[in-house]
This record gives sequence, structure tokens and C-alpha cells, in this order.
Amino acid sequence: MDRHIKQEVKRFEGFVLVMWLLKKDKLAMRHPARFRSTSFCKIETGLPVKRCNPTYTDIFP
Repeated sequence: MDRHIKQEVKRFEGFVLVMWLLKKDKLAMRHPARFRSTSFCKIETGLPVKRCNPTYTDIFP
């Protein structure tokens, strides 16, 4: 978290919700399948491995 944001949050009493927008880098934009989720992948290529078992969204779309 940015130091300036921490200083601003400390001024308030009680709970504070901090939100910020994350931007994908250029490599993730060129290869979205590699950076889309935390699924199993091949170490050599970084590409996801197809799973044998169906996922929750496969069963309940």
C-alpha cells in the first residue's frame, strides 16, 4: 500500500475501506490464459493444464 494512502487513512477514526484499481501489465494482456487464474500449469510453458474432473461452473453454468 502506498505510504500516502496510509497517512490519509490514519486520519480517520473507525473502519476505513480502501479500494484501488489494478491494471494488468502488457505480458498479461498478450497472454490472458496464463494470467487469468491460479489453475494448474506446466512449469516449462506456463500454460494451464486441462483437468479431468469437471469444475463447479461446468456443472452449474
